[in-house]
Amino acid sequence: MASHLETNLGLLQELINKDPESYKEEFLGEYKFYIKTIQLMKLQPSLNHADLQSLLELINFLAATSSHYPKEGKEYAANIMEILNSRLTGLDPQIRVAFCKALITLRNRRIIDSLAVIDLFFTLILCEDKNLSEKRGIFILFFDYLTFDIFPVLIDGFRKGFLRDAKTANALAECCLHKISRIQVC
Repeated sequence: MASHLETNLGLLQELINKDPESYKEEFLGEYKFYIKTIQLMKLQPSLNHADLQSLLELINFLAATSSHYPKEGKEYAANIMEILNSRLTGLDPQIRVAFCKALITLRNRRIIDSLAVIDLFFTLILCEDKNLSEKRGIFILFFDYLTFDIFPVLIDGFRKGFLRDAKTANALAECCLHKISRIQVC
Protein backbone atom coordinates (compact mmCIF):
# COMPACT_ATOMS: atom_id res chain seq x y z
CA MET A 1 0.00 0.00 0.00
CA ALA A 2 2.90 2.36 0.65
CA SER A 3 3.97 2.31 -3.00
CA HIS A 4 0.43 3.29 -4.03
CA LEU A 5 0.41 6.14 -1.50
CA GLU A 6 3.70 7.49 -2.80
CA THR A 7 2.15 8.13 -6.20
CA ASN A 8 -1.19 9.43 -4.87
CA LEU A 9 -0.48 12.46 -2.70
CA GLY A 10 -4.17 13.33 -2.42
CA LEU A 11 -4.98 10.00 -0.78
CA LEU A 12 -1.95 10.27 1.49
CA GLN A 13 -3.01 13.79 2.47
CA GLU A 14 -6.46 12.54 3.41
CA LEU A 15 -5.00 9.70 5.48
CA ILE A 16 -2.55 12.02 7.24
CA ASN A 17 -5.37 14.42 8.11
CA LYS A 18 -7.31 11.52 9.67
CA ASP A 19 -4.41 9.89 11.55
CA PRO A 20 -1.17 11.92 11.50
CA GLU A 21 0.91 9.66 13.75
CA SER A 22 0.29 6.50 11.73
CA TYR A 23 1.51 8.11 8.51
CA LYS A 24 4.45 10.10 9.85
CA GLU A 25 7.00 7.89 8.04
CA GLU A 26 5.24 8.42 4.71
CA PHE A 27 5.17 12.17 5.32
CA LEU A 28 8.88 12.18 6.19
CA GLY A 29 9.60 10.20 3.02
CA GLU A 30 7.79 12.81 0.91
CA TYR A 31 9.53 15.60 2.81
CA LYS A 32 12.96 14.04 2.14
CA PHE A 33 12.02 13.65 -1.52
CA TYR A 34 11.11 17.36 -1.59
CA ILE A 35 14.48 18.30 -0.06
CA LYS A 36 16.34 16.21 -2.66
CA THR A 37 14.27 17.71 -5.48
CA ILE A 38 15.05 21.24 -4.27
CA GLN A 39 18.77 20.41 -4.06
CA LEU A 40 18.61 19.08 -7.61
CA MET A 41 16.74 22.20 -8.72
CA LYS A 42 19.50 24.38 -7.27
CA LEU A 43 22.07 22.51 -9.36
CA GLN A 44 19.92 22.31 -12.49
CA PRO A 45 17.34 25.13 -12.51
CA SER A 46 15.40 24.02 -15.59
CA LEU A 47 12.87 21.26 -14.92
CA ASN A 48 10.88 19.43 -17.55
CA HIS A 49 7.09 19.65 -17.43
CA ALA A 50 6.53 16.32 -15.65
CA ASP A 51 9.06 17.12 -12.93
CA LEU A 52 7.57 20.59 -12.54
CA GLN A 53 4.04 19.23 -12.08
CA SER A 54 5.17 16.66 -9.51
CA LEU A 55 7.09 19.35 -7.61
CA LEU A 56 4.04 21.64 -7.59
CA GLU A 57 1.88 18.80 -6.25
CA LEU A 58 4.49 18.02 -3.61
CA ILE A 59 4.68 21.67 -2.51
CA ASN A 60 0.89 21.78 -2.08
CA PHE A 61 0.86 18.43 -0.26
CA LEU A 62 3.53 19.48 2.23
CA ALA A 63 1.82 22.81 2.88
CA ALA A 64 -1.48 21.07 3.57
CA THR A 65 -0.10 18.36 5.85
CA SER A 66 2.85 19.95 7.66
CA SER A 67 0.58 21.42 10.34
CA HIS A 68 0.40 17.90 11.81
CA TYR A 69 4.19 17.85 12.22
CA PRO A 70 5.25 21.23 13.69
CA LYS A 71 9.03 20.66 13.55
CA GLU A 72 8.99 19.69 9.88
CA GLY A 73 6.42 22.40 9.15
CA LYS A 74 8.71 25.11 10.51
CA GLU A 75 11.66 23.67 8.56
CA TYR A 76 9.53 23.59 5.41
CA ALA A 77 8.43 27.21 5.85
CA ALA A 78 12.01 28.34 6.51
CA ASN A 79 13.17 26.43 3.42
CA ILE A 80 10.56 28.11 1.22
CA MET A 81 11.44 31.56 2.54
CA GLU A 82 15.15 30.93 2.03
CA ILE A 83 14.58 29.80 -1.55
CA LEU A 84 12.36 32.78 -2.38
CA ASN A 85 14.83 35.23 -0.80
CA SER A 86 17.95 33.79 -2.41
CA ARG A 87 16.61 32.90 -5.87
CA LEU A 88 14.15 35.69 -6.41
CA THR A 89 14.43 35.96 -10.18
CA GLY A 90 15.89 32.55 -11.02
CA LEU A 91 12.80 30.56 -10.08
CA ASP A 92 10.19 29.34 -12.51
CA PRO A 93 7.09 31.56 -12.10
CA GLN A 94 4.85 28.55 -11.42
CA ILE A 95 7.12 27.38 -8.62
CA ARG A 96 7.25 30.90 -7.18
CA VAL A 97 3.44 31.06 -7.14
CA ALA A 98 3.21 27.58 -5.58
CA PHE A 99 5.67 28.61 -2.86
CA CYS A 100 3.64 31.76 -2.16
CA LYS A 101 0.42 29.75 -1.90
CA ALA A 102 2.19 27.31 0.42
CA LEU A 103 3.36 30.18 2.62
CA ILE A 104 -0.18 31.51 2.83
CA THR A 105 -1.43 28.06 3.82
CA LEU A 106 1.30 27.73 6.44
CA ARG A 107 0.49 31.17 7.78
CA ASN A 108 -3.21 30.33 7.99
CA ARG A 109 -2.31 27.24 10.03
CA ARG A 110 -0.11 29.37 12.31
CA ILE A 111 3.13 27.60 11.43
CA ILE A 112 4.83 30.79 10.26
CA ASP A 113 4.59 34.38 11.44
CA SER A 114 2.44 36.76 9.39
CA LEU A 115 5.01 39.56 9.46
CA ALA A 116 7.69 37.35 7.95
CA VAL A 117 5.36 36.38 5.10
CA ILE A 118 4.32 39.99 4.46
CA ASP A 119 7.95 41.11 4.48
CA LEU A 120 8.83 38.42 1.95
CA PHE A 121 5.88 39.33 -0.26
CA PHE A 122 7.00 42.96 -0.34
CA THR A 123 10.40 41.70 -1.48
CA LEU A 124 8.69 39.69 -4.22
CA ILE A 125 7.09 42.86 -5.58
CA LEU A 126 10.52 43.80 -6.92
CA CYS A 127 10.64 40.62 -8.98
CA GLU A 128 10.50 41.41 -12.69
CA ASP A 129 8.37 38.75 -14.30
CA LYS A 130 6.95 38.93 -17.81
CA ASN A 131 3.62 37.42 -16.74
CA LEU A 132 3.36 39.86 -13.84
CA SER A 133 4.08 42.78 -16.15
CA GLU A 134 1.34 41.67 -18.52
CA LYS A 135 -1.08 41.29 -15.62
CA ARG A 136 -0.18 44.76 -14.36
CA GLY A 137 -1.04 46.17 -17.78
CA ILE A 138 -4.38 44.39 -17.73
CA PHE A 139 -4.98 45.61 -14.19
CA ILE A 140 -4.27 49.23 -15.19
CA LEU A 141 -6.65 48.94 -18.13
CA PHE A 142 -9.32 47.38 -15.89
CA PHE A 143 -8.77 50.11 -13.28
CA ASP A 144 -9.28 52.81 -15.93
CA TYR A 145 -12.59 51.25 -16.98
CA LEU A 146 -13.61 50.89 -13.36
CA THR A 147 -12.81 54.50 -12.49
CA PHE A 148 -14.73 55.67 -15.53
CA ASP A 149 -17.86 54.09 -14.04
CA ILE A 150 -17.28 54.57 -10.31
CA PHE A 151 -16.33 58.25 -10.10
CA PRO A 152 -19.76 59.53 -11.21
CA VAL A 153 -21.27 57.35 -8.48
CA LEU A 154 -18.89 58.84 -5.90
CA ILE A 155 -19.70 62.38 -7.04
CA ASP A 156 -23.42 61.75 -6.84
CA GLY A 157 -23.11 60.12 -3.41
CA PHE A 158 -21.03 63.02 -2.12
CA ARG A 159 -23.53 65.57 -3.41
CA LYS A 160 -26.43 63.71 -1.77
CA GLY A 161 -24.52 63.51 1.51
CA PHE A 162 -24.26 59.79 2.17
CA LEU A 163 -20.61 59.44 1.10
CA ARG A 164 -18.83 62.05 3.19
CA ASP A 165 -15.71 60.35 4.49
CA ALA A 166 -11.98 60.91 3.94
CA LYS A 167 -11.59 58.18 1.32
CA THR A 168 -14.39 59.61 -0.79
CA ALA A 169 -12.93 63.10 -0.49
CA ASN A 170 -9.53 61.82 -1.64
CA ALA A 171 -11.11 59.99 -4.57
CA LEU A 172 -12.99 63.14 -5.58
CA ALA A 173 -9.78 65.16 -5.36
CA GLU A 174 -8.29 62.67 -7.78
CA CYS A 175 -11.28 63.25 -10.07
CA CYS A 176 -10.36 66.91 -10.43
CA LEU A 177 -7.17 65.99 -12.28
CA HIS A 178 -8.53 63.03 -14.24
CA LYS A 179 -7.72 62.86 -17.98
CA ILE A 180 -11.34 62.07 -18.98
CA SER A 181 -13.41 65.24 -19.06
CA ARG A 182 -16.63 63.47 -18.08
CA ILE A 183 -15.03 62.51 -14.76
CA GLN A 184 -13.38 65.88 -14.02
CA VAL A 185 -15.04 67.82 -11.22
CA CYS A 186 -14.70 71.57 -11.37
